[in-house]
Amino acid sequence: MKISMAPIVSAFSQAGGLGCLASAGMQIDDLRQQIRQVRQQTDAPFAVNIAWTVPNSIEIFQVLLEEEIGFIISSAGNPEKNLEQLKSVGVKVFQVVADVSQAKRAEAQGLDAVITKGYESGGLNSLEAVATLPLVPMVVDAISIPVIAAGGIGDGRSMAAAMALGAEGVLMGTRFLTSDESPVHIDIKKALLNAKDTDTVSVSFKNFSARFWKNKKSSSIIGHEPLWDLATDLNQEIDADSQLVGAGQIVGLDTAVMPVAEIIQQVNTTGKTSGIDFSSGGSMSLLNEKHKPDVFLQDMKRVTNLVITMRGLPQPIISKVRGVAYVVGVNIALNGDFVLASHDAQFCQVFINLGAILDGGGTFLLPRLVGMVKARELAMLGDVVKGREAESLGLIYKSTADEDLDLAVESLAIELAKKPCLAMSLIKEGLNKSFDMSLNEAMNWEAVHQTVALQSPEHKKRVKAFLAKGHKKRN
Repeated sequence: MKISMAPIVSAFSQAGGLGCLASAGMQIDDLRQQIRQVRQQTDAPFAVNIAWTVPNSIEIFQVLLEEEIGFIISSAGNPEKNLEQLKSVGVKVFQVVADVSQAKRAEAQGLDAVITKGYESGGLNSLEAVATLPLVPMVVDAISIPVIAAGGIGDGRSMAAAMALGAEGVLMGTRFLTSDESPVHIDIKKALLNAKDTDTVSVSFKNFSARFWKNKKSSSIIGHEPLWDLATDLNQEIDADSQLVGAGQIVGLDTAVMPVAEIIQQVNTTGKTSGIDFSSGGSMSLLNEKHKPDVFLQDMKRVTNLVITMRGLPQPIISKVRGVAYVVGVNIALNGDFVLASHDAQFCQVFINLGAILDGGGTFLLPRLVGMVKARELAMLGDVVKGREAESLGLIYKSTADEDLDLAVESLAIELAKKPCLAMSLIKEGLNKSFDMSLNEAMNWEAVHQTVALQSPEHKKRVKAFLAKGHKKRN
């Protein structure tokens, strides 16, 4: 059942996500080979999943330390015994949880985020699994570390719904089973594309449940069998009805085999099919509520985590604003590395008109974008700035006609994706640090990190291509 391997993982990370290599069922030498293959195919970050119940989980753990993996997704158990070692080398650990108590435990142990795995999701689930819709907001209310939603996420609409529930990201698996890069045999992909909403089945085992695509094989399982003995090779040309395929309830949303990058792009835009754009705004109704100080502080911690994460991500972030960006959302949008908006989009630091102060990083951000004089005007008068004016002020990167906005965002994303990943991430890091450094500090930072950039394979490859191109022109 080896699906999340190097080709699909590298494609996912290269397209701007965080690809995750599945280590379960893998021999140690194979795991090392897969990790190195991902690194040959992309410079972007990726994660590795450890399922602590597999027999060689400790050996897998040691390999991840030796290979200096930066992100680990922990599941089917808890990394408590190994956490100190992980944190000492700066590894970010995301824990898969099935209920509020597990999420609280993960936070108490100092883990970096939780992934709430709802009952709808494919593969292994808890025997007492809760559906994503009630689980996410309950976990969000119970902890302060980031929450990532998994289970029932298949397009932009469900991703937007998860974020409306308080999630700061989503994990998707089933949607990518039918991608070009997925090693699943084409006959199984075709069968999954023809699946209906009711074409999955949840089977209860002794200590867990598991959700599969409904066929003869999965319908014959009674739950007493060792799960690993049931696994089949989905790459082989065998009758699809005899294969055991883990799949979530969103399987009916798959419509075509396409590259991972196109699926991600589609997910990022399909919210529009219901008249929704991913919006940078909070609910104005919240301003009429009497916030308890501790609840409000918890909300603001989530905003802080989001903004810091945005600025710390190695890839550039594009913010698209088509409508109104008010309250905390305006500054979340402006924290993007490139902000594109329609001519009629509205940016407003409305806080002063509501008897409030800037948040979402606005106090830090505005003077750096437009200078102190203009920042005072925007913050203290609270006037609306439309897209064209926002561009002329340097508040945003570009404004376009509404009908051209999606294409402008897509074109910019394609152009950025062509740039070398390591150099891009270092440039972003340096610019974000620039206002806090003296000239001497900035030049020392440049010297150190330029040395890193010049040692990278992408630099050597691009210099070679550049020189070859120049040589051809001279001749």
